Amino acid sequence: MTLTDSDDRRAPYLGLALATAMAATLLQYGIGDYPVGGDSAYFLYLGQRVLGGDSIYANTFLGYPPMGPLLTGAVMGIGDGFDIPTYIAPRYAGLFLAWANAWLIFSIARHATDRTTAGILAGIVLSSFGWYGGFVVSSFEPKMMVMTLTLLTSVALQHRRPFAAGLCAALAPLCWQPAGIVALSALAVTLWSGRTALVKTLSLFAAGVVVALLPSVVYLTVESAWLDFANRLFGIHVQTQFGDVFTPLRWVRYSLRAYASERWFLIAGALGVLVFAIRSVTQWRHGSGETGWLAPKLGGMPLLALGWITYNSIDFQGYPDLLPALPIIAFFAAWLAATVVEIVSTLGARWARARLLSRLAATVLTLLAVPTAVYGLSDAFRFEPATTLETQIETIRELTDAGTVLAFGADAVYVLSEQRATFPFLRLSPVFDAHLHLVVPGGCVELFRQVVEISPAAIVVRAGTQGWCITSIAVKAEAAGYQKTVISWSKPMHGDRRDIARGEGKRIDWEIYRRPD
Repeated sequence: MTLTDSDDRRAPYLGLALATAMAATLLQYGIGDYPVGGDSAYFLYLGQRVLGGDSIYANTFLGYPPMGPLLTGAVMGIGDGFDIPTYIAPRYAGLFLAWANAWLIFSIARHATDRTTAGILAGIVLSSFGWYGGFVVSSFEPKMMVMTLTLLTSVALQHRRPFAAGLCAALAPLCWQPAGIVALSALAVTLWSGRTALVKTLSLFAAGVVVALLPSVVYLTVESAWLDFANRLFGIHVQTQFGDVFTPLRWVRYSLRAYASERWFLIAGALGVLVFAIRSVTQWRHGSGETGWLAPKLGGMPLLALGWITYNSIDFQGYPDLLPALPIIAFFAAWLAATVVEIVSTLGARWARARLLSRLAATVLTLLAVPTAVYGLSDAFRFEPATTLETQIETIRELTDAGTVLAFGADAVYVLSEQRATFPFLRLSPVFDAHLHLVVPGGCVELFRQVVEISPAAIVVRAGTQGWCITSIAVKAEAAGYQKTVISWSKPMHGDRRDIARGEGKRIDWEIYRRPD
C-alpha cells in the first residue's frame, strides 16, 4: 500500500501529523512578536468590546455581522481565565484554525482525488502563503473564520451531511457578508446530491441554517441592536463595499503582489481550475455526475472558485479579501498534480511500455511534497519582524501614561492598552465622514467640540488618512499648540520573499500630537 492509495489506513494519522507540522511551522512567525495593525487591530478591538459587555453596534461603526466579534470576544474570555492578554488570546485561536485548515484541506483533496499525497500537497500549499501565516499569528479575523467554515462546509458536502453543510455554510456569511458565496455553493451541491430525497435534504439543510442564525439573532435582540445593525451594515458597509465596482483585474494584480513569492502556487491553482473546467465539460457529456461542477466528491470547490473569481472581479477591497480563496488555490494545485498522474497512469494501463512511466509519475507526486515544503515554508524560520509587538506596546504605554489618548486610524492604541475608545468612530475617512453626519447631530463640528472639551494628552492619527474630519482635527490640534511628532513602523507580509524574510512590508506612519505641558 502506498501514499497514493486512497484506502491507506495511515492517511488519518498522516493528516494529523501534517496539520501539526504546519501549525508548528506557522508558529515561527511569532505569536508574541508579530505587530498589531490594520483591520486585524480593529477586529481585536471589537472582541474587547464584546468582552467588556458593550454593544458593538452602539459603540463602534462595525459594518459586519456580529458573529466574528462574538467569537473573538469568547476567545478573549477564555484567555482571560488563564491571564492571557486580550490581544494575544485570539492569536492562539488563529493558530488552531491554521491547524484545522491544514487537516481539513488534506481530507478534502484526498477524498476528491483518491490520493493521499494530493492531500499532503494541498496542506503544504495552503500553509505556505506568507500573508496567511501573518494573519494566523496576528489576529482572529472574520475572513480567517470564513476559510475554516468553507472547508468544514466542503467536508460536509463530500460526506453528504446536509444539516452540517447548512450550519457551516450559513455561519460563513455571518462572519463576512460576501461569504454568502459559500452558502449558495453549498445549497446548489446539496440540492443536486439529494435530489432523490429533495424534501428531506432541503429540510435538514434549512435546519442547519436556522441553528447558525440563532446566536446572532439572540444577540441583536437582547442588545436591542437591530436598528444599529441595519444602520451600520447598509449605511457604512454598502458604501465601502461598493466603492470601486467592477475591478476585474485589480484582484489579480494584488494577488501577484501579495503572494509574489508563491506565484507558482497561484499559477498551479489557476491551471487546475482551467483544466478542470475543460475536462468537466467532456465528462459531464458522458453523464459522470461525480466529476461535474455539482459533484459532492469535490466538496463544492468548483462553484466556490467560480464564486470568488466573480466577486473579486466585481468588487475587490484589498489583500484580506484573498484569504477565503487560498484553500481553493491549494485544492486545485493538488488536484492538478493528481490529474497529471491519473492521465499518465491511464496511458500506462493502455500501453504496456508506459507502465514504468506510470509508476514513476506516482513516485514523483509523492516526492513533490519535499521541495514544495522547502520552497513554501522556509520563510517562517527566517522571519524577523522589523517592528515587534513589544515595541508597539512600549510606545503606546508611554502615550497612555500621560493621560487620555484619542486615536483615529490607529486602532492598536486601544487594543494594546486594552482601553475603551472615547468615540465609536475609530476611523475617519471620506466614507465615514458622510456617515458621521447621518448618525451624529452636528457631524464633524460636534466631534471637534467634544475633542476640545476632552483636551486629550495626545491625539494619534494615521498619516495619509483622507477626509475632512480627520484633516481638520490635525490642523486644529497644531493650532492649539499640540506638538507633532511622527513615528513609523512596518506591517509585514506586503511583498516578495526577501521582504518577508526581513520582516519588512507596508510602512505605517502615526502622527502624534502631544498636548503642551
